[in-house]
Amino acid sequence: MSFLQRDAVLAQGSYYAATAPELASLPPLQGAVSADVVIVGGGLAGLSAALDLAERGHQVVLLEAQTLGHAASGRNGGHALHGLACDIALVQQQLGDEAARSVWAMTIEALALLRTRIERHHIDCDWQGGYLNLATSPAKAHALWEWADALERLTGDALPRIATDEVRQWIASPRFHGGLRDPRCGHLHPLKYLRGLARAARAAGVQIHEYSPALGWVPQGGGVRVSTARGHVRAGQLLLAGSGHLHAYAPAMAHATVGIAMGAAGSDVALETADVALMGDDLTRLPFVIGLSRSTNRIIRQNLYVSLGVVAVLLPATIFGLGIGPAVLAHEGSTLIVVFNALRLLGYRDR
Repeated sequence: MSFLQRDAVLAQGSYYAATAPELASLPPLQGAVSADVVIVGGGLAGLSAALDLAERGHQVVLLEAQTLGHAASGRNGGHALHGLACDIALVQQQLGDEAARSVWAMTIEALALLRTRIERHHIDCDWQGGYLNLATSPAKAHALWEWADALERLTGDALPRIATDEVRQWIASPRFHGGLRDPRCGHLHPLKYLRGLARAARAAGVQIHEYSPALGWVPQGGGVRVSTARGHVRAGQLLLAGSGHLHAYAPAMAHATVGIAMGAAGSDVALETADVALMGDDLTRLPFVIGLSRSTNRIIRQNLYVSLGVVAVLLPATIFGLGIGPAVLAHEGSTLIVVFNALRLLGYRDR
């Protein structure tokens, strides 16, 4: 069973699906339709883009191979946090100060966009605002505050501190010795939020079709033609927003897309950020093929080396029953699979 097949099994009967109000029927595409933009993928990225485009006056058709939010967009942890999974200092070290400031600012803008959409479109997604980053020792509290000072020097963003004697105002536990808080962050029900986006997109005029996997696309008449099993869409522009699932559901498109797993503190923030970063009035660059910079290739290569090293260290210990890190080994093994797949899709070479 492939990774995507196992993923499909895990998607069945999820808590999120059981607790999110159903959408109105979104039947498969039948026959020929036309649009300004056709979007392949009904996750957060695709629906966010569809909503923005429709609000700017574009006619949009969205194709989803399964149901909206079928993959990670509809069953992630629901955390909407600032920054990436790696420390911003790592971004600064590898890409420089300006890029690090841009990355941080994008995640903050993504949080603002998330909250704005919830309010504007009255999306009931169990939003709980606020995030505490707490330290379990005095030394760790000082280290956390020093990190906040460095962040402020880099970005100008000052995170409010929680002093040792103020912790009990925020959490009834004697374990913590200080921390930081960020009221811009929060937590939500991912599928409720996604279906709220879908309702807003439909209200804005977006035509959405579930169970309509894209089988391929070809240039046609200055635009594109995207085919499904029962119809096709003619559009001026094409947006591919299916992540790694495009390779399984639309193999003819795989050569033109690159799926790279970039860990983010919150899946919602990461996908919303894609909308902030890519959407604009100028759509002339689509259809497109993604090109990666030297810095991006270097990061991929370094992640590969780290994963190889961890697996090399833990594998013998696990095989010989020393009880060291089988869970970590499994995690790093998954990382290796992701990295190797990314390199395979890229036709990777050291540039």
